[in-house]
Amino acid sequence: MIKWFKDITEADFELVGGKGYNLAKMFNQGMQVPNGFVILSTAYDTYGSLESVDETLMEEVYKAFDKMESGLVAVRSSSTVEDLPGLSFAGQYSTYLEVTRDDLKERIRGCWDSLNNERAIEYRLKNKITEGYSHAVVVQEMVNSHVSGIAFTSNPVSGVRDELVLNTAFGLGEAIVSGQVTPDHYLVDKSSGEIIESTLKENSLDGSMLKKLLEVCGKTEAFFGKPQDIEFAFDTSCKLFLLQSRDITTLFPMDAFERDDKFRAYLNTGTVMLGMKEPFTPLGFSIMSTMFPTIINVITARKKNLLTNSFVKHNAYRMYVDITYLMSSKFIAKQFANSFSGNDLPLKGVMNSVIEKYGNRFKGQGYRFRLPLGIIKYSIGLTGKLREIKKIPNAERYAAIRALGDKAFAVQKKIFDELRTDEERVSFAKEVLVEAFKLSQTMAMYCLDVNNLIKIEKVLKKHLPDKYQPEKLVQSLPGCITQTMMVDLNKYAEVLDEKGLEPSVEHVEFQKILETYGHRANIELDLGTERWREDPSYLLGLVKSYMVDQMYVRNLEDYESKRKQAEHMIEDICNDLISMGKTSLAKKMKKIMVNYRYGVAMREYPKSDIVRFLELGRKALFDVGHHLVKSGSLDKATDVFFLYSEEIYSGQDLKALVAEHKEIYEKEMKRTSIPRMVLSNGATYYTSTVIDPNADVLKGMALSPGSYEGTIRVVFDPKTTALKEGEILVTESTNPAWTPLFAAAGAIIMEYGGPMSHGGIVAREYGIPAVVGIPSATAVLKDGQRVRVNGETGIIEILTND
Repeated sequence: MIKWFKDITEADFELVGGKGYNLAKMFNQGMQVPNGFVILSTAYDTYGSLESVDETLMEEVYKAFDKMESGLVAVRSSSTVEDLPGLSFAGQYSTYLEVTRDDLKERIRGCWDSLNNERAIEYRLKNKITEGYSHAVVVQEMVNSHVSGIAFTSNPVSGVRDELVLNTAFGLGEAIVSGQVTPDHYLVDKSSGEIIESTLKENSLDGSMLKKLLEVCGKTEAFFGKPQDIEFAFDTSCKLFLLQSRDITTLFPMDAFERDDKFRAYLNTGTVMLGMKEPFTPLGFSIMSTMFPTIINVITARKKNLLTNSFVKHNAYRMYVDITYLMSSKFIAKQFANSFSGNDLPLKGVMNSVIEKYGNRFKGQGYRFRLPLGIIKYSIGLTGKLREIKKIPNAERYAAIRALGDKAFAVQKKIFDELRTDEERVSFAKEVLVEAFKLSQTMAMYCLDVNNLIKIEKVLKKHLPDKYQPEKLVQSLPGCITQTMMVDLNKYAEVLDEKGLEPSVEHVEFQKILETYGHRANIELDLGTERWREDPSYLLGLVKSYMVDQMYVRNLEDYESKRKQAEHMIEDICNDLISMGKTSLAKKMKKIMVNYRYGVAMREYPKSDIVRFLELGRKALFDVGHHLVKSGSLDKATDVFFLYSEEIYSGQDLKALVAEHKEIYEKEMKRTSIPRMVLSNGATYYTSTVIDPNADVLKGMALSPGSYEGTIRVVFDPKTTALKEGEILVTESTNPAWTPLFAAAGAIIMEYGGPMSHGGIVAREYGIPAVVGIPSATAVLKDGQRVRVNGETGIIEILTND
């Protein structure tokens, strides 16, 4: 039941565990690894439940021990779910050093027992590992360590791939791993070997040692093909030994990015532009990624050298865009950050941090900026339409904007009905999204009165300073589709409560709700995700929550109260101006403020219609999936969304591809920290600020005014949340699917977003305080904590940690 390193092959992984397998691979590659053997996992499976290690097994272990050159060994746990991609299990299991022959039995038992220690159990539960694991034990010759340490072949903090991080100390390395000593710290440039920075306590490395480490760490990383976390030791003759190597599991992946001579920058368009933190399904990415180059080709009127989607990358299943050409000009980069700060406030700080540190490396890698003639022509082409729209009274624009959307949708529906081949259906799914974008540009012109806020604030500041809060003008907007959805759901809850019924898809009232809002989804910009029409459980759950303690009564009363407040505020402002002798200005202001409310309300229609068009594209791809099921290529029609468009007709094993993509997608759904920017050297930028997780005060950016004290509820998925009325909603970001939760929330705290992002807009519409830009808010803040949120200063005070 043991195997020497030299006899271990790839087929033995489940027998020897992650640590044993990696050590054997290095040993058999000729790397300087101390000799040893592994007590196989079958031994644990057979004898692990016994109080003492079986004597027959120990006889075999003693025989192997006696063949070793050293009288002292290291006895180390090697779990079958340890040192796997994405799962290091570092420090979860037991390791014993300088073990004698007499102590072997006890130490083996200790390693076995550590499989079920509290730390290991918690780690497995966190990573949803509930079965299929066992435990092997490595017995390895001890190195008489003069200096030992840990090497990271990429910087685990910044993500930079061309930096080597070393932590070293005199004596045994376990003291470093367990935190018993403060090691020397070195940050080294891998290409030049120069020490970038160091914090020395004992000055444990000399120049020759550093040179050896650079060489060996480089070879080890190349051998495994990924950045490595390496434990090493120098003996008294300065001979270097490798004691362990495993993948650095905390690095953000870079598999989809270009690796060439350019120094590149990639922007996460999901969080910054689309307000989406979740991964894209492969087919959802294939469709959405074609939109960016097509839009640029359309608005620049390109006839040749058409852009393709090669600059859009599906990395970590998120959508990243290569913005190297923007970064080549500091001016353009800063203007770009400013233009999107409405969607994502922290982006500006992130972009400035990148420019400050790496700005010079981007020079000469982009294009000289000039405004393409096509954009000018495209803009001029819109002016005629804008003049027509301005002639339509605001009260009639609702009907006009809805009619515009319905007419365009009818055209696409006709095309959809006439699709005959699966190739046509895939092409249609791509084209319908572009048509939706074109429509949204026209519809946006109906909403230009949103810009009236600047005029309103200017007049109030000059004539009525500090008396009115213009943010109240966006509360309970007339005809706003996201707010009418909340009203309709609450009215349905009221009907059910009066009749003593539970919500059901069979009810006529609910069918009307699905008819109006069923095209939407919890992750609605990815057409690979199901729509509410397909699975209405989220909406049914919301209705049920509104029925608890008759929350619907308070929600509807609050909506009506805030509508009256907004309308009364308009009248009060006008009356104040009239009393000041500014009758003409009062008349003008009334029109501006009323139109502003209409403009903000109508702004939700373009978004809704984009999603409506996406649902049509999803239906077309569903048909493709059904045909692939009939041909035996797929098991389920929905599996088609786990294929890239180019894979559908590639002739490959589609079922195998789907299984592979699903595994990655499900893993990426668990990823909660997504960098806004990633550079080609691996540097990751999540936010421009770092917070102390133990601080009592957190500083973010104000999104929606007001102050509120309540308890925290961290939410990752609106479908599964247990958010109660009055709780403070803490999340990464929100989209329209989250809107009904705002009716229950007392305040909002988000990691991503800006004044013009969904969370910021809806928080102001509902009149609840909101703060954005708290790094890792979903990790730092815990359910049940009591905090005070100030939506005017961006400050969050942690009052209790219950």
